Amino acid sequence: MHQRKSKQGVEEESGSSCCSEGTHGAHHHHGSPSTPSFLSPKRILQVFLLRLIMSTVLQHCADVPDEWWQSTEVAYHNVFGVGHLPWEWSAELRSYIYPLPFDFAFRLLRLLGIDTALLMWLVPKMIASAAATAIDIQTYRLGAKLDKDLGLVPTKDKQPGDRGSEGLTVAKIAFIFSLAHWFTGYIGVRTQSNVLETLLLLTATMQTNFLTFLFFAGFGCALRMTCVVPLTPFALIHVFGSIRSRGIRGLAQRVVELAIMLCFWLAISMSVDFMFYGKWTLTPLNFFLFNVLKGHSAIFGTHPWHWYFSTAFPVVSLPFTLILPLLLSPSVWKRMATPARWRVGIMCFSIVFTMAVYSLVPHKELRFFYPVVPFMIIIAAFLYLHHPWLLQKQAGGPSQPRFWLFMFFVVTNVLTYLIISVGYRRGTLDVMAEVRSGAVLTNNDGTPKVIEHLDILTGCYATAGYSYVHGRVKNLRTMDCTPVVVNEATSETLPTERDVFGDYPVEFVRWVYDGVAPTDNTELSDLLRGQQRFPPSTRHGLHN
Repeated sequence: MHQRKSKQGVEEESGSSCCSEGTHGAHHHHGSPSTPSFLSPKRILQVFLLRLIMSTVLQHCADVPDEWWQSTEVAYHNVFGVGHLPWEWSAELRSYIYPLPFDFAFRLLRLLGIDTALLMWLVPKMIASAAATAIDIQTYRLGAKLDKDLGLVPTKDKQPGDRGSEGLTVAKIAFIFSLAHWFTGYIGVRTQSNVLETLLLLTATMQTNFLTFLFFAGFGCALRMTCVVPLTPFALIHVFGSIRSRGIRGLAQRVVELAIMLCFWLAISMSVDFMFYGKWTLTPLNFFLFNVLKGHSAIFGTHPWHWYFSTAFPVVSLPFTLILPLLLSPSVWKRMATPARWRVGIMCFSIVFTMAVYSLVPHKELRFFYPVVPFMIIIAAFLYLHHPWLLQKQAGGPSQPRFWLFMFFVVTNVLTYLIISVGYRRGTLDVMAEVRSGAVLTNNDGTPKVIEHLDILTGCYATAGYSYVHGRVKNLRTMDCTPVVVNEATSETLPTERDVFGDYPVEFVRWVYDGVAPTDNTELSDLLRGQQRFPPSTRHGLHN
């Protein structure tokens, strides 16, 4: 393929051919990211409604406490002045940037006098669904950039999911895979900061201007400082491109721009947190010191160093693990133009680099891997369309291997999503839905009655709090899971309230509700009596 050499100005702006719109593929207008026929307002609305249905109707599975206790519950506490703040907030490990949209939504609902139990539950899910929709759109647009880099005429054979006249593209297949993938449905519609982190990461990687790249990258890092890891390879591409085109002057310019944007986001982050904490604090630094340097993330559980490679990636990439190994085939790379090799290569490197760095921290979770999942989906879409084996045709008809592979991907993804989201770990959400409906306690005329006291005796933050049952419960109590570190070297902590309840449920209940300490267990009796962490709580007694 003939390719015109980029001008110096384009090089300086992009930092690299893979990060630039440049001139490569400039004459191939089909499949352009700006094509209005595919990402029409109607289709975007349809995707949003689908994501909202997934979030409200189909999602019955609880994932991790951060879905509530680092987002909606924090905002609820700040707006209504009731509820519980997890211990991370007293330790100033979290920034209020992420709960801020939910704070605005709750304040608006209260101002308008429509802060009903239903709307207080629904509006945060609408915000999360909008973010999930934006991720689907950005996945399509990033796939469209790869289409331009490839400089290949889209295949003309019609496959399921393609209704346009211009044929299949990486962008379209990536869009469909993103919608159907079980993990994007399971994680992507939740009120977790990882979702917005993913959106900001995708948006940053699509920028050709270094300052706009830094703006979105800084936003992502202010939200979750872990975002710096998958962004690092893309930042290096920008910097190396400047050095190649302008030498030391290009490097100096990038350093100045980085310093400016760093100061900007530090000011934003510290200002937002000052309004919440009432004092100046640098939460990203606190988070890094506590979880990484001190290693206290181990409090939340540990996994082997290889877990992201041996477990997380194979599980999250299912069922695309069938074709992702095809990327190792030399024939795949030979078919790609240089810009496409750069783009696919940098996405691969970002995935591997992220897993490698995250492996250094003992505490690991599947959701931490979510920001690089769109890269994996785009690579899978590329292999699906352009690997030689999948381009085989029979009797002049469409590619049979590709047709059946498409059907397999969609069906297995959808079935996996439904099984996990509808039938797995649904107890805690079902309980809160029952309380929110008002059916637990009713007046004589059948109208919902406010529950005076509700105690939740489960694992640490296993359910949501007031934000899920607004106006239905007057006093809501959950287990105290605040860790007290007694050994910095080993991250050993004192037993939490949840620990004592798990080991001695009967004795714990009698102490909390009746004030009766055990007489046959001196160690437990001393533990309960000697610590203010476990005071008798008769005001929460079930007999009231």
